[in-house]
Amino acid sequence: MNHKGNLVRMLAWVGLLCLLWMVVPAKAGRSPETAGKKEKETVFSPADVRSIGKQGNVVPLPVDEAEPGRVVASGVATIYGGDVEGARKAALRAAYAEAVSRGCGVEIGSLMVIRNVKQVNDIITSRSSGFIRTYDIRREGVVQGNPSWYEVLIEAEVAPKGSDAEDREQALRLYLELLDSPRLLVILPEVVAGVPSGGPPTVEASSGGDKVSVGSSLTSLEAAMARAFSEYGYQVVTSDDLMVQRSVDARTLQEAKAGVTAQALVVARAVDADLALVGVLRSQPLRREDVGVTVYFAEAELSAKALVVSNGKLVKAFHRLEKSTSADPMKARVRCLEKAAAHASEELAWDIPGLLLEDARITRLTVHGVDEAGAEKVRGALNQAQGVLSVRFSKIPTAQRNVAEYQVETGFVRLPPEAFVELCSTALEGTTTLSFFNKYQIELLHTP
Repeated sequence: MNHKGNLVRMLAWVGLLCLLWMVVPAKAGRSPETAGKKEKETVFSPADVRSIGKQGNVVPLPVDEAEPGRVVASGVATIYGGDVEGARKAALRAAYAEAVSRGCGVEIGSLMVIRNVKQVNDIITSRSSGFIRTYDIRREGVVQGNPSWYEVLIEAEVAPKGSDAEDREQALRLYLELLDSPRLLVILPEVVAGVPSGGPPTVEASSGGDKVSVGSSLTSLEAAMARAFSEYGYQVVTSDDLMVQRSVDARTLQEAKAGVTAQALVVARAVDADLALVGVLRSQPLRREDVGVTVYFAEAELSAKALVVSNGKLVKAFHRLEKSTSADPMKARVRCLEKAAAHASEELAWDIPGLLLEDARITRLTVHGVDEAGAEKVRGALNQAQGVLSVRFSKIPTAQRNVAEYQVETGFVRLPPEAFVELCSTALEGTTTLSFFNKYQIELLHTP
């Protein structure tokens, strides 16, 4: 009898174990038949964005799980004045901020708020773990049922701790791209001792022999700087570009090259630069020595300063002495310039985002066709806009001149010009149109 009872109990345990073996794997993970398939994507609806009323907000939506080392994030932005591309960039920034937040475990809000951009900047430029190396767009488009919103869903790769230099530089380039690739103006004329301005550099023999021309290279340093900074993802404008584009008159450019800071800022604003790197390179004539073989010695002294174009603030200054040797005179000089450019870019490339984000960006807004009461309404509307830190009058309308001018302080990521049009149209009765804009100036025309 006891043997029969033991057998029944044993069979019961075997049956239970078989049942568990069939059920647990189904709950614990995917079956082999579905392991390679993607999960169904979350569909955005107007309800998902109903509580969002300002551009660039991070929208924490329920999304699919990503692969290990990757996060899924979403962003939504307003389409102002039909500018879908501008809304797409804003939505990408929002999704990127959410991805950084999920990757490093730090809560981050809109990138139009200075403190939030600084948080992201600290994560990227610290070159530690948690930054986003790359991302893929899973889905994007106008929100279903709400044509004034644009949404983006991305899957981002989070860089692990101990990532190499290539990964870190890739992350910086991606970050700069989302900040619209900050533009750097480089004005660094070269002065060779003993050579008239505009003359070619020379080679001088150590025994006092004849000087040998190696050709003019008055913009060689600027070209080397452009190459070095562009590798990090910066847009670079040099003196040569200014001459070709004729962005400024020759006298203004000459004064900027001579070291007049005010004129350098005029030039920088004319080409929409965010940071200006101005200074001078002083070099000695190439020295030649014959010690069994002919060797050429190049020596150059670089003095430069970096200025934030928006407010003219000096944010960085450096001074370096570079030396180089080669059996070829031109190579000796080029290597010396490349060393100067490499050291300057290594010192500044990772600091520039933080330097640009440190202070508010100032935009001059001009509204034509408003009286004093209307100008006050516009100022009130601007003060309520997200990302606007302060608004003050620089000129108020008069009986003879119906023009209002404002100094608008924002973070580095500001509202698009079309948003200013919409804000003014809402504040005033009539039609407001965009007449002109660049990074530092917006002009609107209001018609009652």
